[in-house]
Amino acid sequence: MGRARKVALKDLLLLPEINSRDFTASRSIAERRALINFREERIASLVTSANNNIKDTSQGIALSSTIPPLVVASLPKDLPKGYATKIKDKQYVLVDGYIRYDALGSAFGLDLRVPIEIVNASSMAELMTLNLDLNDNHPIPLTLTQKRAQIFRMMLHGHLFDLSLSQLETKYAGTLSKSAFGNYRSLATWVRETLNLEGEPYESYMPKLVKFTHEILQGLLVARFDDKGYPTKPTLSACRDACENGLDKLIEQKEAALEKRLTEASLVANEIRKDLSSMDNTIKAQMFSQLAAEARQHAQHQQTNTETLETTVEQATIFELDPLEMTDEFITELRGLDFDDMEDMEF
Repeated sequence: MGRARKVALKDLLLLPEINSRDFTASRSIAERRALINFREERIASLVTSANNNIKDTSQGIALSSTIPPLVVASLPKDLPKGYATKIKDKQYVLVDGYIRYDALGSAFGLDLRVPIEIVNASSMAELMTLNLDLNDNHPIPLTLTQKRAQIFRMMLHGHLFDLSLSQLETKYAGTLSKSAFGNYRSLATWVRETLNLEGEPYESYMPKLVKFTHEILQGLLVARFDDKGYPTKPTLSACRDACENGLDKLIEQKEAALEKRLTEASLVANEIRKDLSSMDNTIKAQMFSQLAAEARQHAQHQQTNTETLETTVEQATIFELDPLEMTDEFITELRGLDFDDMEDMEF
């Protein structure tokens, strides 16, 4: 860690792309609620503490060192071009301390000078690594899903290849086994080589990955994306299988899923017929008309979201789930579980 000093909040650039955690995109109901409650309590506590430690200085109002310093780094050399108009007068990138930034900025304004701790990082991938490491000390730990997603994103960007599998297992203890790290690295290497990502600007990665995913899977499997918009490891694994073994396997899976769906629909329809045999035909017609309208509305909503993802991939943060699995996933979240925490979950 580097030397400590103070800078104004307005001099810090925020980069959501490097953050391991997204307060607005968490899939877990329990986690989302916990994060919101923690955020509100933390903000109130920070403001109360800061109120007693604000001083007027020759450079403006400043906060004493009673609050932990914000962790910052120099602007990365591969900063996305979209930030070109935002970096004027920005001295550093905020690596860790987003809640402190929001709380202090909202209460005292962005001219407030705050203590900072400077760390070394020269690329977006290095900033992602630092953010992941620093989040280990967060009061609400990252989930395995969030850790694995960040690690896989870093590998897709060509980072962490300088560490051995044993070093990775030690550095991220409890996250993945050595063999799993090997699988992650092997897939990331294949993706990077297949799409010629070496030397590509940071901002081009996600659009290329999403386009590649849709072109390969051709709608035969539901493509999954993480909270940052990147295709998940299972999705890219399916792409590699399709490239190496052809689409026959995916077609067989799609046909089997369709047959299963039709069978289940037939069974449900027979049960409904039995239950509604004594119902007035007019009421039955109205009921089924309403259900059909709701189904069409849901399908249209799903298609709209899919088109939005494809046309605004760099900004998209919300992605549709497979309707066939949505109920099970929702129930699982209510029980406090998370299917995505199962390593290499099958589609």
